[in-house]
Amino acid sequence: MSLNDTGKNIANACKIVFETCANVERLIAFLNEQAAEKEEYAPCTLKPLRFRGDSAFNDEAIFIFQKKREEKSLYVVNISLWGNVNDDETDEAKIYLSKFEYANTLNLKQEPILKSNYYQFADPIYESGEIVNLKFDGEYYKGSVRGKTQADEDYRGLRRVVGFSIPLTSITADNAYSEIFGGFDKLAKKCRT
Repeated sequence: MSLNDTGKNIANACKIVFETCANVERLIAFLNEQAAEKEEYAPCTLKPLRFRGDSAFNDEAIFIFQKKREEKSLYVVNISLWGNVNDDETDEAKIYLSKFEYANTLNLKQEPILKSNYYQFADPIYESGEIVNLKFDGEYYKGSVRGKTQADEDYRGLRRVVGFSIPLTSITADNAYSEIFGGFDKLAKKCRT
């Protein structure tokens, strides 16, 4: 491979990454618009939570929704370009949909979710075993908190996480709403059993 070909390959790779980031930003805006329009789920974060509070999407973004009349739960969308949460062995870009269940009613007006709260929603999924002991059960991952004192102090009283992933590439303009919010509905039903 010549130096010229290498340069073209790098330019093409960068173009794909930038286009993917732009598409993810559009997906995020669409989800927030749909949540507001349909009024079943309320967006709790209008801007994504990111590691170190980065202002632009680079490889991960977390968005949070609350289902109407579910005051002890939050639904989390974690878009990851590098995939690979815990025992998930694939390296493809994924969307992790999770339901976070809490000990007490969440008052998001008094305690809004801030960019600095990134760790409250990333750690339980990525730091398996330290905060939540996640196990894979078929397509689902689920687990309960290890230490209630730490969960009460640092994680808003988190008690349990249940979720699953879908390939980012499976999301289209036609199915984004049904895949994401339908996924939340699936998690709500799964958590009742």
